[in-house]
Amino acid sequence: KRRRQRQVSREGGAMTSPIPKEAAVAAAMKLPAETWEALFELLLGDIPVEPDPEIEAAWLEEVGRRMRDADESSWIPADVVFARLRAAVTQPRPVRPPVEIDGLLLPVSDVIEACWDLPVGDRVALAERYLAREQAPGTSRHSRMWLEDSARWLADAKASLAVGRGKSSDCGAVD
Repeated sequence: KRRRQRQVSREGGAMTSPIPKEAAVAAAMKLPAETWEALFELLLGDIPVEPDPEIEAAWLEEVGRRMRDADESSWIPADVVFARLRAAVTQPRPVRPPVEIDGLLLPVSDVIEACWDLPVGDRVALAERYLAREQAPGTSRHSRMWLEDSARWLADAKASLAVGRGKSSDCGAVD
């Protein structure tokens, strides 16, 4: 495991046992959209994916266009940007309420870590399950761009796993 496995807490009790996979997955499906945007990256981030040359070229073209179109008076000096970043990093994080699953109160950070500790096939399946739910008409809490980018990333990750293993049998469904 990349980190020590987190433990489950009951109503403020001591951490006593690892979060079961089913509880971690169920809790993850209840996380807010902004948390999922970071979790999605964690779930797929260590799967090597070949960059798509067309997408890379399109981004380079877009960056060039934005630089040409930018009004220099709106640019922010680097020292100001870094000062803002330092201030943001040093601010205390807001306390997020725990996620309740079958009477267990699971801290969001523990849910994220338990999901991150899943085998790669289970992480891909969890990302796929979440994305499928968010792509259903009228259900998404994300921008169209995030959904499209995430779908592309997921497809690339699945393809990478299939090529790397010769098959994607480890990418079974998570329920």
